[in-house]
Amino acid sequence: MEYTALMENLPSSRPLESLLEKAGISVSGELKKLEVGFSNDVYSVDERYILKIARGAMDNDGIERDVHYSRLLGDKLPVPQLVAAGFAEELDGRAYFIYHKIPGENLYNIWHQCDREQRRRYVHQIVELLRILNATPIPPSSTSWQEKICAKIAEALEKLRQKGEISGELITRIENLVEQNKSVLKEEKFCLTNWDLHFDNFLVADGKIVGFLDFEWCDVNSLDHQLVLIKRMVRDPAKFASVHAEQFVVKEDYAELLDWYREFYPEMFDFEQLDKRLALYAVLQCIIDISYFANNEEGKRELVEYLEELGETC
Repeated sequence: MEYTALMENLPSSRPLESLLEKAGISVSGELKKLEVGFSNDVYSVDERYILKIARGAMDNDGIERDVHYSRLLGDKLPVPQLVAAGFAEELDGRAYFIYHKIPGENLYNIWHQCDREQRRRYVHQIVELLRILNATPIPPSSTSWQEKICAKIAEALEKLRQKGEISGELITRIENLVEQNKSVLKEEKFCLTNWDLHFDNFLVADGKIVGFLDFEWCDVNSLDHQLVLIKRMVRDPAKFASVHAEQFVVKEDYAELLDWYREFYPEMFDFEQLDKRLALYAVLQCIIDISYFANNEEGKRELVEYLEELGETC
């Protein structure tokens, strides 16, 4: 999906080169803007490094989290290896992350070329990476899962209310449905998770996943929370593809994703009323999307569909 409204303030090459020079990198070849990333601008530097820059101050936290977890998981998973990170004076204090480029192709770009068994094997490999991530030691949570999700929804709704992106009537409906369904969130299995599992975040080479990218949404959540974007991908796989990869996306190619995840990671599905739990997570993500991307009519339609799954026709 292309979000052209966010591309208006791209930095020129000179500040980027200055930033890279401070990291000890001299640009001798190509500094290429990549058509990936929803909240960051991403560049390939001489085919040796990747430079990620937050698009604005509101995106700085994501870059910081990405850097933190890439460091934490560097000896366990095929994650980016840090070269430099910080806040760029040249770019109005935006957060940045420079890492060694991992040779490989985005899984989105080659999924259409794979047969059914190859696709199934890739999902199996993703699950093995998730099991390692989910087994990472974490401190005990001081907040229940139900409280955490309800608080996030309330916070996101308040931002929408202030922006006037959706009607007050719809906000009230959402609040009522959350209240009616929040009891399904009492069950919790906390672990370190990453729900941003779309296929631009996996690099492959010779049939193997060689890169696991983007930990901006990594957090301590209930295990099943990782399924929300997978479910949304099955419903609309092109939604999360890069501009380049969109041309290859055929919905039917993604139809069995949830079945394969269930086959290889049944514990992730072992929750009572899982469908309603996932609908609540999707409602939260849709609210955030609508707030982040102005005039997001597609996001509003998707929001209504998930509200219907919670038991009300809007």
